Amino acid sequence: MLTTPESIRTLQRKLYRKAKQEPAYRFYLLYDKVYRADILAHAYALSKQHRGAPGVDGVTFENIEAAGVERWLAAVQEGLQTEAYRAQPVRRVLIPKPGGGARPLGIPTIRDRVVQTAAVLILQPIFEADLEPTAYGYRPGRTAGEAVQEVHRALCAGHTEVIDADVRNPRAKRNPFDQRQSDQQRTDETRTIGHGDAVEIVQRDARLVQRAVDDGQNAADMLARRQLRNHAAVRAVHFILR
Repeated sequence: MLTTPESIRTLQRKLYRKAKQEPAYRFYLLYDKVYRADILAHAYALSKQHRGAPGVDGVTFENIEAAGVERWLAAVQEGLQTEAYRAQPVRRVLIPKPGGGARPLGIPTIRDRVVQTAAVLILQPIFEADLEPTAYGYRPGRTAGEAVQEVHRALCAGHTEVIDADVRNPRAKRNPFDQRQSDQQRTDETRTIGHGDAVEIVQRDARLVQRAVDDGQNAADMLARRQLRNHAAVRAVHFILR
């Protein structure tokens, strides 16, 4: 398990405290934090730790390290700083299901994974401050096992009614209520993050991810599973996909 550098932890603590103390505060000037050298370097280390296959460009971690990680990261930083960065298409693969059929999976390039992770390092503490103590999904320091234990304690205490919900099929016809709810969610989230460039960079990644996803696995779920697992709160995932 990688340890977050103290310089990044200090920034994250400041963002978390501000969001916690002033829930209505709107954050500006976040984009320049995404391309900070220490944040990109840690985002690369996190992405490498998760391994994963190459994206559409065929570039592997071995290729990057053979050519020089520092030079590669400098190029990513320059692309972000000059706003020339554009997410590449997502490679689509089909993963066989045990019961038959296949689950589609989108694999971003390593460069896009690193940029996405860098954005999450900045956004996570802001949205983490809003979450309820009972929320477990995709939160740092929390596991699915802990959620199961909490459910077990509730059942033993006599709380036996369970509400189950799942992700809507993105190909299904969208009703007006869903659209209004989604629009309100986007409005609420942009009140929190006010920097247009920070919003735009994650919008571009999300649009390409969505093209690679089908059969009920929407982009929020895919990003949470593939790129943001153990890093981002669910609400941060939905912000990234606004």
